Parts: sequence; C-alpha cells; structure tokens
Amino acid sequence: MAAVRRDRRAGSPRRRRSYHHGDLRRALLDAALVLIARDGVSSLTLRGVARRAGVSHAAPAHHFGDLLGLLHALADESYEALRAHMLAAIEGAPDAQNALRRSGVAYVAFAAANPARFRAMFHPAIGDDAGKPSAAKAAAYDVLLAGIRAVYGSRALGEREAAELALSAWAPVHGLASLAIDRQLEGKGLATTDPVKLAELLTLEAQRRAIH
Repeated sequence: MAAVRRDRRAGSPRRRRSYHHGDLRRALLDAALVLIARDGVSSLTLRGVARRAGVSHAAPAHHFGDLLGLLHALADESYEALRAHMLAAIEGAPDAQNALRRSGVAYVAFAAANPARFRAMFHPAIGDDAGKPSAAKAAAYDVLLAGIRAVYGSRALGEREAAELALSAWAPVHGLASLAIDRQLEGKGLATTDPVKLAELLTLEAQRRAIH
C-alpha cells in the first residue's frame, strides 16, 4: 500500500506513487519529457523531475547520478527511437536515392512528433564525450552514412568524403526540423508549414539535383 504523507499546506493527504522494478526509471524519464515540453530543456532540474513523478528528491540521482546523466539516458533512448523510425521508413524503398530521401523525411517527422526528445538529443551539455558519440547516437548516424554509401554504390568513398556528404544531407533536414519545433515556419510565404510536407519537397529537390 502506498505510503501517505500529509500535505500541511493543503491539509489533505498526498499519496506517493509506488513503482516496481524498472517502472521508476521510466516514470522519471517520462516526467522529464513532460517538463521539457512544458518549460524547455534549459529549465529541467532533478528536483522538478522528482516532483513531477511524485517521488522523493533522491530518486533521480539514484537512477541517473545527476542531471547530465538523466539527459544522456533520455538522449540515448531517443536516438534509438529515431533509428527505428528511419529504418522503418526506408524499408521497401525502390532504390538507394529514394531510401535516403525517406530517411530525411522520417527525421523531420520524428522531430515534429517528439519535440521534447529532439531538444534533449541536441542539448549542448550532452555533446560527444571527447569526440566519441554514444553507441545509440552512432547507430542512428550510421543509418544516414549507410544511405550515403548506398547512393554512391560502387564508388568507394573515403571516410572524410562520406562524412561530408552525410553532413550535406543531414544539415538541411536538421535545420528544417529545428525551425519546425521552434515554430519558425509561419509567416514566411510558404505553400505549407507542415514540416513533413516541406521535408518531402526539400529532399525531393535535393534528389533531383543529385541526379542532374
């Protein structure tokens, strides 16, 4: 039975939620996402996350160590979700160019549907440690890199050239995704402000230029 603590200010009992096994970790991550969506990632604190989840202030530190640890955990599971989303999008693509285009659209669609996750993934505080990305982040990037190599087929790409081509494909869709979640697309005279439709147009135009 959940313990009951009296809220002196309200004069009524406040029940703390009980969690089992890995549920508390999940509850803390979910609480962090809610707070990021509501207040922005820069306002996130361990105390705020604990309060939102309805647990003791010590609970987040027990699971993640500190705020940076929580952000890393949130970013890693978000990169895993992004990778799965892109792989599902390119499945059954008729050719490498189409697959690369689909992965770009999927990237923007993921950001638009999960703005809190997207903000956590690219928080400045969780940049690559000593230039080495986490396994989850590297795996998501590898989907893009594999797509670039597939487009160029038999032409052997050096590591640097492949990375530069990947950046040229990633930068426009990342920029569009960021503009979309920051609500910067309105009032620009665009035919549509739907980020997914814009991503389709953007990547289609890039594909045409690559072919010609």
